[in-house]
Amino acid sequence: MRDIVDRFHSEVEKIFAYNNLMHTTSKLPEWGEFSWNIDQLDCLGFKSEELTYMQSLSKYPKDISSIFKLINESKDYLFACIDITHERLNYVPLENKKSEFYDEDFVMMVNENFFDADYYDFLELYSEENNLEMLLNFFEERYLIKFNRFGVNGQTKEEIEKMIEYDLKIIASEALDMYLQHVCTEYDDLLIFLDKLKTTLHINDLNNTLNVNRQSFILLMSSFDATIFDMTKKLLEERFYQYIAEFCQPDYKLRMKDFENFTSGQDMIDSVVDECLKQQYLKDLFKIYKKLEVFDDKVLFKNLMEITNRRNVHLHKSGICDEQYVTSYNLFSKNKGEYLEISENYLIASIDYCSKFVIKIIDWYEV
Repeated sequence: MRDIVDRFHSEVEKIFAYNNLMHTTSKLPEWGEFSWNIDQLDCLGFKSEELTYMQSLSKYPKDISSIFKLINESKDYLFACIDITHERLNYVPLENKKSEFYDEDFVMMVNENFFDADYYDFLELYSEENNLEMLLNFFEERYLIKFNRFGVNGQTKEEIEKMIEYDLKIIASEALDMYLQHVCTEYDDLLIFLDKLKTTLHINDLNNTLNVNRQSFILLMSSFDATIFDMTKKLLEERFYQYIAEFCQPDYKLRMKDFENFTSGQDMIDSVVDECLKQQYLKDLFKIYKKLEVFDDKVLFKNLMEITNRRNVHLHKSGICDEQYVTSYNLFSKNKGEYLEISENYLIASIDYCSKFVIKIIDWYEV
């Protein structure tokens, strides 16, 4: 039976490691990163009451429902913008044929030096203007200014004027295409951030089913449940005649014709043990072991019953307190309809109670 106990302790160590890792890797972004991204949403034309509210804050609000609303609304906006932008990209008049006056190095130098400033001016126009011609005019006007300002790179005034005359529309079209591609990248980056933020909020929210403490608690109780049943099966297989009556329902009977299915006495024992344990729940085993005086700790018993009830509520009711929980070992005076949160302290206490009970059984078994 020691191997079963060792396996449980090993699982507990893994659960601790998982919980610590998730807490470490699922921290909310620094407020500066969050505020920068919501400012980007503003720059990309998204407007809402939640956005304005978030921009007025200097830290995360206690009520995170407004953040979820902001995420959901802004994602819908970004998806719509991506569709529109991809459609516009299809209509940008791109031509590969340029004149002999086109100087690619000069154009790239101009773009690199003016990209950021022009980009935010473009975003402001793009969020309001749907006309493709107007967007192209924006770039033509900017390049007229840029070329005159940067005509110091070996190009003569005449060469620049020729490039403007023959290649300005092509250069403006390429710039529009480049800016629209960059806008799509901005949209995608924001969507990735918002999805990660939403998941991180869920993981850190005690009232959410994705909360890391809740997931660790369910893992713990699954391992604990299996451990207690495995230990009980081992006990009954080895001390069948001494304890089987305690673990079977009063109406359980082994019929004479059942014996024809057994090839040995051990087959019979294994079959009866399996059938009897199928009729029991974890809470039933607590009561049986209490009756057998495996432990006399009333506090431990009550808490084992409570954490098992809470496990059941989380598995079958998504953590919402039901009538069965309220009327049975409701140690925390919860009301029907309340969410039974799993805090870090509650998780640690549950691990302690489960571990104590496992040790109680092995100590009793080895006496």
